[in-house]
Amino acid sequence: MISEQDVMKLRPATPDDAAAIAALHVALWRGTYRDLMPDALLDGLSIEQRTRFWRDEIERLGDQIVVATDGAALRGFVSFGRTINPWPGYDHEIYTLYVDTQAQGRGVGRALLRTACGQLQRDGAHNLVIWALAGAPANQFYARHGGKLLVTRPFRYGDHDLEETGYGWDTIRMLIG
Repeated sequence: MISEQDVMKLRPATPDDAAAIAALHVALWRGTYRDLMPDALLDGLSIEQRTRFWRDEIERLGDQIVVATDGAALRGFVSFGRTINPWPGYDHEIYTLYVDTQAQGRGVGRALLRTACGQLQRDGAHNLVIWALAGAPANQFYARHGGKLLVTRPFRYGDHDLEETGYGWDTIRMLIG
């Protein structure tokens, strides 16, 4: 397992990271969600559209998007802030947390989660929620890191009916270490 002080570097995302974030985002969706989402949805993902999306998100969220790099390679990213998918009693949210398959199991996800929670706590947050596609491997990661399953519920993504799980932490202090 690598730590934040080893090869990996954590830093706020910049607009120059948008294309790499988009490419990783699309690749991970296509690889991880193939049996959980319709093929047409996954095959229709556009790196160009995702790049525009991430450029806008970086502008909107600023330092609330953090990337993990290993040399020139993007290994993961996290975005976070006030909740946009509310659940009673939780006012902050991890919007996205993705780690390159080559970096999974090396502590990158944990480091990104800890960094996001540290920043959220400095900004006054006490708890958080994260939403994941039901059946996705990320659910196991969240449970291993103390997230409690709050709900499994239907949601609509474009023209597709899917199911998501919500995990919550009543205190983010436990995630910071």
